Amino acid sequence: ETFKWAFQGDLQTLDPHGLFETMTLGFQRNIYEGLVIRNDKMEMEGALAEKWENINPTTWRFNLRKGVKFHAGGDMKADDVKFSVERLSTEGSDMKVVAALIKEAKIIDDYTIDIITPAPNPILPLQLEIFYIMDKQWAEKNNAVGATNVKGGDEDNGANLKTNGTGPFMLGSRQSGVKTILKRNPDWWGKMKSNVTEVVFTPITRSHSERSISQNAFRSIPAKRPALLMRMSMRPHWSIAAWAIFLQSSSLPMSPWAMMASTPLALHAARVSLASFSLFV
Repeated sequence: ETFKWAFQGDLQTLDPHGLFETMTLGFQRNIYEGLVIRNDKMEMEGALAEKWENINPTTWRFNLRKGVKFHAGGDMKADDVKFSVERLSTEGSDMKVVAALIKEAKIIDDYTIDIITPAPNPILPLQLEIFYIMDKQWAEKNNAVGATNVKGGDEDNGANLKTNGTGPFMLGSRQSGVKTILKRNPDWWGKMKSNVTEVVFTPITRSHSERSISQNAFRSIPAKRPALLMRMSMRPHWSIAAWAIFLQSSSLPMSPWAMMASTPLALHAARVSLASFSLFV
């Protein structure tokens, strides 16, 4: 099924380290993945990492999931994680708040990496939910070693124009300010619990708002709902389906960790049509 979705504003960049912004990170979450994730019960579980342990006060060891492929076909390994850690600190990065949590990343082997913190941090895994992993070799070939500077002058950065994640959806096409289409990733390592095969996102511009969009089952955020917008801003990496559900109700649980839900569209949308969908949790 095709899931059509709209929002008051467009993605500012496709680069997963280019902008610490609610809308952008939420959308990217369906393309890129981090080491950890929360399931539909808000419990922490592994994504690109299968397990992790605090081997000393300032070192967390992550054992990576084997067999994970980037959309372009490359294997996800420890050098990709190390590269992604270092990319957080590059000039254009807007994710330096996450970079500050990490002193160094040390590769133990292809599927084991140590993340060293500047001080003891017993909750580091909780803080890495929006740290997305990129393909090192792909970045080197596509002028994307450094994060995109969204303030300007870096528009030709490969990660600003294209994507290569490990997530359940891949970029099909994108026309900035017009439409972005995602396609299901047939080689995703996880279990797909959705019948969604395509996602069509349309940013709502002034011209759009002047026309009726109800026939396309689009729903935008009321501009004069500051309380709702504030609550949404506390959910920096919600999936497409989670955003859509939230727009239907402003009375979702408000526990601190519920605010940080990051389960992807594939785990949320159990049945979708052009006009309606249901959520099974």
